[in-house]
Amino acid sequence: MKENSSRKKATIRGFVTAIDWNDDNVPLSMAIQTEDGMEVLIEDGGKGAALFDMEDAEVEVQGTLDRTDSEFPSIRISSVKILAEPDFEDDEEDDKDDDSEEETCDEDDDEDDH
Repeated sequence: MKENSSRKKATIRGFVTAIDWNDDNVPLSMAIQTEDGMEVLIEDGGKGAALFDMEDAEVEVQGTLDRTDSEFPSIRISSVKILAEPDFEDDEEDDKDDDSEEETCDEDDDEDDH
């Protein structure tokens, strides 16, 4: 009966993040990073499997929260609401902007060497 007392229905809101990968850089374990910095592991089974393709999405999930391990709580997800899908186009544009800044920095560094 003690095990059931640590499991409660809950709603968690945050960003989907990978926390473990295989050798091919494919996520093996996922979590939801909440606004207050808590990382809630997504348990196998339930509707959590759908989140493996949604890294960086903002979601609100409902399910059974297990706090047996207070440092690493986990949730078995029963429903998922996508609040904001990941915006990969912005990431690509940011990468282009970062490259431009690096080139500018390199040029500045060259001038300092002369």
